Amino acid sequence: MPKTYRHEFQVQGTAPFPFDMLRYDACYPAHESPDSAAMGRLEHSRITVTTVTMVHTGEKHWVPTGARWRSFMWKVVPTTHKVIPIE
Repeated sequence: MPKTYRHEFQVQGTAPFPFDMLRYDACYPAHESPDSAAMGRLEHSRITVTTVTMVHTGEKHWVPTGARWRSFMWKVVPTTHKVIPIE
């Protein structure tokens, strides 16, 4: 069985949060607060740039789809991608 890895990365943008990216990149917010909370606040305001930490569990060489995030006016922060083996 192949080894599984936890990928943590950050995305930045303004309202609205591209919820379709949760499905597309098979990812989820890393923490209830501040990450999930920030996503919810974006639905009701036009606050300044927000950073959300996301998690994807999968193969070692997976990377977030930066071009797709950009199509929603969000960006993947390139220096934040961490790959952690899951025991």
